[in-house]
Amino acid sequence: MVKITALCSELPGPLEPSHGFGLLIDDALLFDSCSVEAAVQFVRRSSVRPRLGVVGVAGNEHHIGGFKVFNVPVVEPRFDMGISLGGRRYEVLHEGRENLLYTDGVVVSPCGLFTIPYHKLSQRGVKARCVVGGLGGSSYNPYLLHRVVAELKLLGVRCVVALHTAPQLVKELERRLNVYKLGAGSTIEV
Repeated sequence: MVKITALCSELPGPLEPSHGFGLLIDDALLFDSCSVEAAVQFVRRSSVRPRLGVVGVAGNEHHIGGFKVFNVPVVEPRFDMGISLGGRRYEVLHEGRENLLYTDGVVVSPCGLFTIPYHKLSQRGVKARCVVGGLGGSSYNPYLLHRVVAELKLLGVRCVVALHTAPQLVKELERRLNVYKLGAGSTIEV
């Protein structure tokens, strides 16, 4: 099981909703960090502190702005790499403009815009039971939906934790998969 806590989300949870992406994984690894405001809100309400940060989407303040709030070492991979932290192995998959994280059959995608619809993960031979994060859609597009669903099938995905994904795309996926929505500050184990 992989423990996922959303630092920020468009959905309300224990914290106020905000735009951006940042996840605390297994209470140790910070994968992207939301905006500074969202990170400050999280730090005020949570006693959990990560040990390492990994950049998913470089150069976007809604993804990396909060790293300075946590005061942890931050890695910005420019190629595939493995990280061992707290007895768990994390694989960082570098794909063009974004990095994805893979651990214990779970893929974490900051936006997926450049990977999921283009079958980048299945081409690598990745198999996953769950995808967490962005699925590569910023607005509803029937062509895009077909490509996203096809990639999820090729990966063997049975569940999706939809964050930073167009609501229309999430609605369509709810008909086909187990879809979970995570509010800001909420935690799920997948």
